[in-house]
Amino acid sequence: MSELARTIAAEAHASQRDKLGRDYVDAHLRPIAEAAAVFGPEAEAAGWLHDVLEDTEISAADLREHGIPEHVIDAIESVTKVPGQEYDELIAHTCQHPLGRLVKLVDNAWNIACNPALAQVKPDKAHDLMTRKYLPARERLLAACELDADSPEALRVDEILHSHLVRLHAGG
Repeated sequence: MSELARTIAAEAHASQRDKLGRDYVDAHLRPIAEAAAVFGPEAEAAGWLHDVLEDTEISAADLREHGIPEHVIDAIESVTKVPGQEYDELIAHTCQHPLGRLVKLVDNAWNIACNPALAQVKPDKAHDLMTRKYLPARERLLAACELDADSPEALRVDEILHSHLVRLHAGG
């Protein structure tokens, strides 16, 4: 299922760039999916697809047609911001979904890990994102996942994400 999810995500996000102008699939989806794999193959698949409903033309029906399981689609929907929804509302909704909250926890950890690089080019935006969004959300997501920052799973996620930061810094 993870390979199918990766293929769908790669095609759907093919021309997109992250906040730092890097290939979105390689610099955002890949780290999140590989780190989400700590929580199992369904989390990995949802990690690949976590932004597909929000940022591409792909719909939940399209995912069903591709054979993505309904509970993985539900997780993706739980992390998808809908028009008019405040970030705090999204986090509250995501925290209710057992698989979605794990994926959002990893997405959040990646955003925190990438924040210093964003601060180099957009310091005010990076500071605002960190203090108003990422750190408060991390506390809520960790609690919802019944983890803390020093849990083995959280530490493994951080280790995987750090390896991706090193890879991206090295240009590969």
